[in-house]
Amino acid sequence: PEGVLFWRDVAGQARLGLYLPPARRTIAVASGRGPRRITVPMPGLILVGQGRQWWLHACRARPTSEAERLYRAPLPNVHPDGLICQGSAAFPVAGPSTLTAAAAVFFESEFNGDLAHDKITDYDGNVTKFLAGVRGRFPAGRLLESGCTLADAMSGRQTRGN
Repeated sequence: PEGVLFWRDVAGQARLGLYLPPARRTIAVASGRGPRRITVPMPGLILVGQGRQWWLHACRARPTSEAERLYRAPLPNVHPDGLICQGSAAFPVAGPSTLTAAAAVFFESEFNGDLAHDKITDYDGNVTKFLAGVRGRFPAGRLLESGCTLADAMSGRQTRGN
């Protein structure tokens, strides 16, 4: 499928990575009166799926080498290693025909304040507040390294707790 960075077998399951170019995306953020929709700039992202688990990483440009460093996704509900906290969102099983559907499920789900801190450099607050204040493109220089390379994401060697 278009945008696929990699597709391989890991532990008997398809493991795929989809590149999502920088774009403004509308997300729903939980508030006391129901979800509030905001349109925010996103850097390039890599959505990785294997079985029913999904990860999201940020990148400064579309990776061209397995040695390229990945960054923490600047969104809540994503662990430092990129593992998506799915909550009640109905993610599909990872496969070539479900990659774009999984990206839609992620961005259409309601984000809360969980895992919303330590996402970018020089900012301690909730990342959704930072994103809401950004005008223009996402400042890629503010991305926080995850300790993961594209090769790690391809093989499933992301490290918990980075």
